[in-house]
Amino acid sequence: MRKRVLVVDDSPEWHGIIRDVLEPDCAVIGYARDADELAAKARQLLPDVLTLDVSMPGKSGLNALPPIRQMLPDAFIVIVSCCTNPVYKEEAFRRGADAYVLKTRVRSELSSCIAGSQTVAGV
Repeated sequence: MRKRVLVVDDSPEWHGIIRDVLEPDCAVIGYARDADELAAKARQLLPDVLTLDVSMPGKSGLNALPPIRQMLPDAFIVIVSCCTNPVYKEEAFRRGADAYVLKTRVRSELSSCIAGSQTVAGV
């Protein structure tokens, strides 16, 4: 059974890139552009996996992590970000992320990270 993924990023371009990387093995079931849309879509779609950007309008992906982790305790949450500062990675794991993949490594790491549901700390 293919894992069901919700892609959360304010960039439509990144929605497409992540979809193209994951679709051979996963079913991308929805997109969200900010934390408010994330909460509504997560409740509605109940994804197995979320890809979550750190920098979004309004509430950051890091601030959205704890309530989403509570809502979906069994979901695999991958931060997909441009932020190379290790502080972001450490904070993401502290707040409930399962993996952290740099956007520059999405094509080489994201699929295997999700397929194995293994922690990837690509920083």
